[in-house]
Amino acid sequence: MRFLLPLTLLLACSRSTSNTRIDEDPINDVDTPEPAGEPSSELFDNDGDGFTNDVDCDDTDASVFPGATEIFNDGIDQDCDGSDSLSSTCSANEVVDCNGNCSPANWVGDNFCDDGTYTYQGNQIDLNCPTYNYDDGDCGTADNDGDGYTSDVDCDDTNPNINPDASEIPADGIDQDCDGIDPLCEADETLDCNGTCAPTIWLGDGYCDDGTNSLYQGTQIDYSCGLNNFDQGDCSVSIDADGDGFDETEDCDDTDPTIFPGATEIPNDTIDQDCDGSDARS
Repeated sequence: MRFLLPLTLLLACSRSTSNTRIDEDPINDVDTPEPAGEPSSELFDNDGDGFTNDVDCDDTDASVFPGATEIFNDGIDQDCDGSDSLSSTCSANEVVDCNGNCSPANWVGDNFCDDGTYTYQGNQIDLNCPTYNYDDGDCGTADNDGDGYTSDVDCDDTNPNINPDASEIPADGIDQDCDGIDPLCEADETLDCNGTCAPTIWLGDGYCDDGTNSLYQGTQIDYSCGLNNFDQGDCSVSIDADGDGFDETEDCDDTDPTIFPGATEIPNDTIDQDCDGSDARS
């Protein structure tokens, strides 16, 4: 009598004993318990080129793997050595320009902008690219701090931590991301009525954050003012600006806490303290 081994048992029997292996269950993409000596997480060879994703710099392309034949000047790092290879035919005193042509090495940074205007051995030489720091500044748009952004877009081209793609640090006096401002708060925060950074998602969330029961990082948050559209409508637009217990809809002078309905009237002072419509006369 024949017996058909379960598929799971067959898979288990086919496990590799090496430390570099292909995933046993790539379809389900589930990490399975590994025998002693094997990695704790699965390794994949998604493109079937014989190299797993821990060493293959593009595991979706079977022509890209460590040791692959490099194609010069195509912008692709086929052999995973970290860069695309340029022409290999240049002499010792030459460099490969931005288009793969051999150029005199001393043309880089010689105060002439080599942007294809000048020829060498019948080829128009172009050194006006990031590889050569835009002809080492001869072409005007240099990347002096090496952060990948040239001086025409980098607001501080002496600091590699400052460029249009940098992470902004709020309220440090530095515009890291070159957007023209140094924000006081994090990207997900908003200034409340008192100048405190508060969660933006608290605006209009159905709860009135009026500084009485909205603690955030040790500070009560108050959105109940015109600056924050009265917590985007969560708080009444009527407020008690002078703190006398009467809001602006009933207080005839909401800037003076001595003036409110029921206040003690002082006769003949031309002030209507009790908000009855007139100053009392004796």
